[in-house]
Amino acid sequence: MRERLRRHLGTILVALVVASVASGGTAIAIVANAHKVDGYHANQLVRATQKVETSFIDNFDSGSFTPVVSKSVTAPRKGVLVISAWVTAEWDIDSADTTAALTGRVAVDGSALAPLVRQVLVDEGTYSGAESMAWSVAVPVSKGSHPVILQLSEDSSGMAFITERGLTIMFVPFGNGGGAGVGVGSASLASPGESQSAQ
Repeated sequence: MRERLRRHLGTILVALVVASVASGGTAIAIVANAHKVDGYHANQLVRATQKVETSFIDNFDSGSFTPVVSKSVTAPRKGVLVISAWVTAEWDIDSADTTAALTGRVAVDGSALAPLVRQVLVDEGTYSGAESMAWSVAVPVSKGSHPVILQLSEDSSGMAFITERGLTIMFVPFGNGGGAGVGVGSASLASPGESQSAQ
């Protein structure tokens, strides 16, 4: 039996190909479509990028929300941006007060997103000690370019010394419900800011 199958294997394969072509070429179409998943090219399923700024911002005392790091992201299809942002800062030794108060937020396409994060920086002597602030945001976006901006303000009589800040951004096409660009919850807006453009 095994020998008979081996002798006729070529004939069986030819018959399968002919049957596939006769029925509309399904097998051939599957091979041609192997670089896609549900209509998405492989590079449309996940994209990631990062921007880190390590240059110091001295004597930061802007009372309005000011861009401190920004990154433009291209969404290949309608989808979701998953954004992580962070800032490292300390009380500025040139401050007139012994504390400084930073408030920050992330903005996408000119719209400020919750949450607002606030951090009080305290004079701790010759070395004030760095404090960290962090954000995590998911927002639906359309196909195309989207500016992502981390903004800070300082709303006390002190000043901040900002040492590092950054953005890590990932694009995915689907939210939690499986739909493109939906299912990420409500993207409630923070209070409007005075500055929405990148530096």
